[in-house]
Amino acid sequence: MGLLVVHEFRSANLNTDKLTQNATDWQNFVRVFPELATVGIEENQILGPVAVLGGGRVGHSVPLHLGKLVTELE
Repeated sequence: MGLLVVHEFRSANLNTDKLTQNATDWQNFVRVFPELATVGIEENQILGPVAVLGGGRVGHSVPLHLGKLVTELE
């Protein structure tokens, strides 16, 4: 089993357009997996498992969980 976590740090000084683009990019990435095509995507959430193709030393079907953690900085 694998886990991919994106950790996003936010502060008042960040560009809101870039934060919006980051959120859109995350949603587009998650939607690549058919198992997650219709799930609600929220912050601080672990999704999955999804099946990914292995190769080399990794088996042919590895369950993977995806998540995004958001930390607000002061």
